[in-house]
Amino acid sequence: MPVLGLPLLLVGLVGLPMVAGIYWLRTRFRRQEVSTLFLWRATLDAQGGGRKKSRLQTPLALLLELLAILLLVLAATSPRVLRAGYTAAVVVVLDDSYSMNAVDPEGESARQRAVAALEDELKSLRQYSVRLIAAGSQPRVLGEPMDRWAEVEAALEGWGCESSSADLTGAIALAGEIGDPRSRLLVLSDHPIPDALREPAEGGEAADETSAEDTDSSWGRLRWVSVGKALPNVALTNAVRSPDAAQGDKVLLEIANHSLVPVRQTLTLAVGASDLVYEAEPQAPAVGSEPTVIDQRAIELAAGETTRLWLSPVGAEGRPLIASLGDDALMQDNRVVLMPPERRLLPVSVDLSDAELNRSVTQAVRASNRAVLASERALLRITDTAAAPDEAPLAGTIPTWTVLFDTGSAEDGAEPQAFLGPFVIDFAHPVAEGLSLNGLVWAVPGNASEEQATPPGRPVVTAGNVVLLSDDERPDGTHQLTWRLRPDRSTVLQSAALPILVWNMIEMRQAERPGLSPVNARPGVPVSIVTRSSRGEVQVERIEAYASQETAAETLPVRERRATFIPDQPGVYEVVAGEQRHRFAVNAGSLAESDLRAAIEDGFGEWDDDLAVVREYRGLAWALGLLVLGVLILHAWWFARHQGGGVFSRSSSATVAGVEVAA
Repeated sequence: MPVLGLPLLLVGLVGLPMVAGIYWLRTRFRRQEVSTLFLWRATLDAQGGGRKKSRLQTPLALLLELLAILLLVLAATSPRVLRAGYTAAVVVVLDDSYSMNAVDPEGESARQRAVAALEDELKSLRQYSVRLIAAGSQPRVLGEPMDRWAEVEAALEGWGCESSSADLTGAIALAGEIGDPRSRLLVLSDHPIPDALREPAEGGEAADETSAEDTDSSWGRLRWVSVGKALPNVALTNAVRSPDAAQGDKVLLEIANHSLVPVRQTLTLAVGASDLVYEAEPQAPAVGSEPTVIDQRAIELAAGETTRLWLSPVGAEGRPLIASLGDDALMQDNRVVLMPPERRLLPVSVDLSDAELNRSVTQAVRASNRAVLASERALLRITDTAAAPDEAPLAGTIPTWTVLFDTGSAEDGAEPQAFLGPFVIDFAHPVAEGLSLNGLVWAVPGNASEEQATPPGRPVVTAGNVVLLSDDERPDGTHQLTWRLRPDRSTVLQSAALPILVWNMIEMRQAERPGLSPVNARPGVPVSIVTRSSRGEVQVERIEAYASQETAAETLPVRERRATFIPDQPGVYEVVAGEQRHRFAVNAGSLAESDLRAAIEDGFGEWDDDLAVVREYRGLAWALGLLVLGVLILHAWWFARHQGGGVFSRSSSATVAGVEVAA
């Protein structure tokens, strides 16, 4: 904030040399009194102006006049000083997206330019209290209020610029919550200010008509500094790895050329150590240490082109896959890590007395490619016998789940009840995902008691008030899915509904097995962690980052054998749950952040407004005005005391040849 409100009025200081010149050019004389002046009139007309410079005389009148002019000019410039004890409150929103790490040809990143701009802004405020907000996918506050640049520098170490998106609008809203209405708001980003924020900040005629109190809002205190530069960039914007029973893993890579010219890049595929899941202390090296190159190929892209590659890497089964491009302006989008997808098959036992039903269900289990038939230690039992076999559950896991078919008894001779679809389906239940029963005949046993006709648990499929399929969750965490069906009177077995229901039941049970899902995630996507114990804690730590920023391990509570972790930064994470360890990867692929062509270096908004002057500074014009008044009073007193003579005496006089002749 400048000290002078109207510095252009300093032009009034030209009055100082003008007054001094009047005294400088004034002719010197000796005073001589005579009786009359008519004898000296011609000489008076000739020499009244004076043509010779004389030595400057500085009587008190000159000094007072110069001082009065100086004080008047200073008062007109509206000088001000910072109010005693006033501290400017500043909330800074920092763009935490990885595009801020883009490096220009001079080797300077947008983040470095943002830090320099922040330092300049804060040093211009002299006294300040600043809060920092990192605007990633989820805005977060960096530290407590700070009033020294050394503290701000230390807090900026937590600003790594690794998020795949920047919620600047949400961060500005958070800034309004943690700051007071008078706080200054500074946004540092590599993107221009959005139009939605520009229009309220500019105001318009409506804003001009509001009072000072009405305009005291965050919009009027917003300053947006863009520190980006338009740079060419080639990026890996998407990566997917899925299991394929026939050809191993299938990998999809999406590569985009965000530049105005064709480019040629090299794509390298490498594999890391096989240490996705292990017990006790790990002996294998980190995922990114000493990778083994298994494929390398040249990629040619036209200007602005995006291409997708389907690959079947050989030798990557069960090992982390690392795909990378050559170096360019932005390094964060040149590398992705893909963990091997889960290949655990669910042990399922099928034991149904009805031969046709047993054959159909067995075929559906085999066709899923997600289960294996097992006669012992099955995690999912499909049976029509209510009593569970006397066998111990699989060590370290919850007991076996059961799918109980209620087919009735053919010897009773009771007529079954048949219903024609569509039926009422609870699509919020995982077993009903993708299920369609339109036009199917679903028959239930007709000799069921009231207790059998209404199986316990949550109804999944119903025909009116008749429950056809239900899910009963037991206190120990197991589930029993009761399926009331007469296969000989139904068309469900001959439709796609049977394999869909079997697939969903297998997937539902697989989701409850200890482990995590997904193993390859994006920032902001929840990662579900299933543990062996129903209570306790798990630790999540990022063991490999794409930047040098260190992160501490995070402890998550376990409730009903589940914990959820939402990563906000890319890298490789390790989950420690008791004796078991798991790893998953988070890759920051974003078309918007990798495209640097829209980045600019600009600024919008000012802090030096009239409202800030009134609130933060004290004007000194009134004090200077009082001093001018005192000087003028002293000047008048001096002239009154020297009324009979002096420089501008009122007596009739003339000057001739350096002699003042007075009548």
